[in-house]
Amino acid sequence: MTSFDDLEDALPGLINEICMPALHIEKATNGQDADTPTGPTIDAGDPVTWTYVVSNPSAVTVHDITVTDDNNDGATISCPGGNGSFDLAPGASVECSASSISWYAHDHTQHANTATAVGHDSESNQASDTDPSHYVPTLTCPFTASGDSIVIDIFGATGGYLRQAGDSLGPIAVAVPAGTYEVKWASYDAHAVKGETNPGQTEEVWYLDFATGESTDTADLAWNADHASGTLGSYLELTGAETAVTVRHGADSPSVNSIYAICAELDPISPATIDVTKTLLNSGDLYDGDEAYFEVVITNPSDDETLEVTSLTENIGGGDIDLLATPNAPGLESNTCNDALPITVGTDSSVTCQFSIIVTSGMTSATDDRCTVGDKVDVVTGEGLGSKTGTTSQDDDCAELSISPAPDIVVSKTQQEPGPFLPGTEVFFDVTIDNNSATEAITITDLVEDFGSGDVDLLADPMDPALASNTCNTNPSISIGAEGQFDCSFSIIVDGATSSATHDECPTPGSLVDVVSAAGTGDESGATVGDDDCEDIDLASPSIAVTKTVDPGAVIGKGDVTWTIVVTNDGTYPLMDVRAFDLMSWSGDAASLDGCEALYVDAARTAPYDGGE
Repeated sequence: MTSFDDLEDALPGLINEICMPALHIEKATNGQDADTPTGPTIDAGDPVTWTYVVSNPSAVTVHDITVTDDNNDGATISCPGGNGSFDLAPGASVECSASSISWYAHDHTQHANTATAVGHDSESNQASDTDPSHYVPTLTCPFTASGDSIVIDIFGATGGYLRQAGDSLGPIAVAVPAGTYEVKWASYDAHAVKGETNPGQTEEVWYLDFATGESTDTADLAWNADHASGTLGSYLELTGAETAVTVRHGADSPSVNSIYAICAELDPISPATIDVTKTLLNSGDLYDGDEAYFEVVITNPSDDETLEVTSLTENIGGGDIDLLATPNAPGLESNTCNDALPITVGTDSSVTCQFSIIVTSGMTSATDDRCTVGDKVDVVTGEGLGSKTGTTSQDDDCAELSISPAPDIVVSKTQQEPGPFLPGTEVFFDVTIDNNSATEAITITDLVEDFGSGDVDLLADPMDPALASNTCNTNPSISIGAEGQFDCSFSIIVDGATSSATHDECPTPGSLVDVVSAAGTGDESGATVGDDDCEDIDLASPSIAVTKTVDPGAVIGKGDVTWTIVVTNDGTYPLMDVRAFDLMSWSGDAASLDGCEALYVDAARTAPYDGGE
């Protein structure tokens, strides 16, 4: 049992202890009481909030209390009533706070700071308390793999620290298939959070180095920024499957420009490729001289990259024709492929254009194993360039054409009798029209006879008055099948007044030239056909020559005298009712004379004859 004397001896000390000031401070980091490491993990760049709860456990008021922190990155501590000192009555408490930003460095992987509260009582007796707190700064990749994308956690695998040019990290184990990839990247360096004031901080860049390809450099981390991320402007091409990657500092100069490579995301893409489809727009057969129309569709199946068409050529066998040339290249009748240059094909899109050429059955032909039906092959070839990958691609397509020779007719006109013909004679003609096309029927719409006095329509019904007969007008038009023939005949009356046509194939001088012309169209091609033929009509011109001779033994005035009269047909046409006579007498019967045949007539006269006849 304590004696009264002992209590009396201890009382002054107890009274002194009870009356002395005291403080207690409790510090938390982002709400956690982290007196010992490691404390909460906070991403670099995220806010850090410290709270300081200061209490007075003593029996006296504590005055002029201040709260400080030895490592809160210069953050201002705010307490009730302002940022200055404050008083606490016995048993009272206040909460102060300060905020900063978490930051990371290779030598700053564990953050620790200690808070201190200091005050005094009215007798200037001091009171104080301290409390430590901790947190772990870290770098977190902002990307999450989705679909076929691949995230490379550089920081998690290596710490991500690249101090200067020439530094590298890895190799880091990966599983990346061959292909084309869009690259996203994230970098960090504590500039702003540490109050960086050096604009000379440049070339804080890095790149991915694979065995079969490497990426371009990341963007430079600005001197007054801590984080940087984005998508590389160029795609990464890997020609083989990759199992490892090395991360390299991308600075060109040897200066120390540290950078933390946090991570990269590789998102596989389909590079732009060109797909060419060509279609012949004409329906039905093509014939010599027809205009063939083609449609070209250029497709880019890529969902990720646009395509620029760098070349588009047409080839039907006679050499390439540039469809992008302006003005239109020779050989083209029309072209819309060069309307808007350059041709850019969007992602998963198509561009369509058309052009036309004149085709002939004799033109050369391209060759293509895909087009073997037609007798001519036409090929369009396109080349393209990916807008980001720079990938070049080529494709072509062919179209088959069957080109038939242009339809053709041959007109033959034949005189049934050779002549010569006297004026007023009816002359008969046969007309034959041959269709030389092996594939197409022809309709004759015009059949005209001309012997110099104007066209006579042989198809007219009723028959033209200028004709004596006509079998050509059974129909207003004549249809002649492929390789078929049409025959008809007509006649005219010739006379000396009949005028003559002209034709190079009937140049006989002095004859009457008669021409028949036919015209029509191909039933399928619509091509115009025509031909003509002529005949020389030999017109007779009757002519005789008469000679009269006297018997050389006759004596004028002394007896009978005998004359001999010779009548000669010196033309080519036979003469009828030929007689010879003189002023004194008519002698002989009527006779017929062929060309060059002569009639001899002897006539007698009794004297007196004075030789005057």
